[in-house]
Amino acid sequence: DFGGSARVGVKFDTHQDLSLYYARGQQQGGRRYAKLNGGNGNLRSGFDPQVLDFFYGRYERRALGWLDSLAATVSFNRIRDDRQTQSGDPASAITFDFARTDSRGYQVQATSHVRSRQVLGWGAELFDESVRSRLHRLNPATAVAGPLERPRFPNRARYRTVAAYLQDTADLVPGRWRLTGGGRYSAFRYSDPAGVLMRTDDLTYYAGSSYFLTPALTLNAIASRGFRAPNIAD
Repeated sequence: DFGGSARVGVKFDTHQDLSLYYARGQQQGGRRYAKLNGGNGNLRSGFDPQVLDFFYGRYERRALGWLDSLAATVSFNRIRDDRQTQSGDPASAITFDFARTDSRGYQVQATSHVRSRQVLGWGAELFDESVRSRLHRLNPATAVAGPLERPRFPNRARYRTVAAYLQDTADLVPGRWRLTGGGRYSAFRYSDPAGVLMRTDDLTYYAGSSYFLTPALTLNAIASRGFRAPNIAD
């Protein structure tokens, strides 16, 4: 097992900078003990290997006209999640399941002041995920692999997320009463080569009021709505 990360930051001037980050981690020989002896009694239940590659680059510019800040981020996330299984019968087939997910992300975020008591923040993002997968079974007696079968996740399945959001924070009474509100629209799309297509979207929100009774005591009231879209595993 090993892992490592590296980060580079470049400050062009007092108003703009660039950050680059990369991380990699790999684990080999992992097993799901609840499926082995003492659990379900399987002879094999491996998670091998488990690999993560993650990279992002972020550029931020401050004091850009009427904007306090403007930031753009691109990212790439690759996860490999292979599995090997065999039931408690030594003569049963050994299943080899390969799965790799690549996710590309693009984000933009901005903030600005409205007079001295109000701060606006808004942004948009796009994440594009794709899956590469395959599954075959090996006969332990003959060491011959069978034909490819349907894996856990359909090969070449895709999942896309598009979202835009807005948040507003206002001090109605400076140092005493603050209101915060925001909304987010999110749309999700799943597709695979078999022709399965799923689309869903939703609007979520947050509204909060904070009243500072004393420096150590704050009264908060919050109303919010969340939404969870089904993912590829669902």
